[in-house]
Amino acid sequence: MLSISNLKNKDQAKTYYERDDYYAGKDCPATWWGRGASELGLSGNLDRDAYEGLLDGHLPDGTRLPGGQANERRPGLDLTFSAPKSVSLTGLLGEDDRVWQAHREAVSRTLSWIEQTSSKARVTEDERTRTEHTGNLVVARFDHETSRELDPQMHTHAVVMNATRRSDGNWRALSNEEIYRNKMAAGAIYRAELAHGLRALGYELTRTHPDGRFEIEGVSREQIERFSTRRAQIERALDEKGLSSAKASETAALDSR
Repeated sequence: MLSISNLKNKDQAKTYYERDDYYAGKDCPATWWGRGASELGLSGNLDRDAYEGLLDGHLPDGTRLPGGQANERRPGLDLTFSAPKSVSLTGLLGEDDRVWQAHREAVSRTLSWIEQTSSKARVTEDERTRTEHTGNLVVARFDHETSRELDPQMHTHAVVMNATRRSDGNWRALSNEEIYRNKMAAGAIYRAELAHGLRALGYELTRTHPDGRFEIEGVSREQIERFSTRRAQIERALDEKGLSSAKASETAALDSR
């Protein structure tokens, strides 16, 4: 599953570095990702100062991005990639690190597709504004292994900074409309890539929904529900409104946080 939300302020994004079970500084640390990050000289383990600076609209060299005051500008987007519950149980409780790697590779391939198809910036010429495809993103990745209710939940927050480099060499705010427009396609790519990686490891999968959602065979429904506190909350919210669609489920997930 892929969910996308605007970061309301820099403090919201800073919490990813402060949660105890995020992997910043551990065996799988928070990391930089993207062509834009490489162009800024950012690679490997996440640097907290550079991360918080970018949230404020400051490039690592001290350059200030145009676009309002620090407390007014949009810091970026949170793209959250969540593995199916049976995958989380197998990778975390089953202690199969290969499953974690399959998830990370699926996230990387999906981010590459988003970067290639959906990274854009606005250009104003002769009082006319258009969008330009930039082909680069600056992303901070945080792997996380529990849900808000502390159930096992393998997921990655990809914090996409509100910065991209145009062809004229100037860094500008990211135009995020295309990312939102391609959300469903990106989610399908993540699921397909994860399924491919798991099958390569020898796992058999069962398709559970027409959109390609699946679970690992051998993990019972009882086990899935036992560790799905968050899902139960979402389903209660849907029942209260008499809804059942995937879009309604995503809305309920956000509204019931």
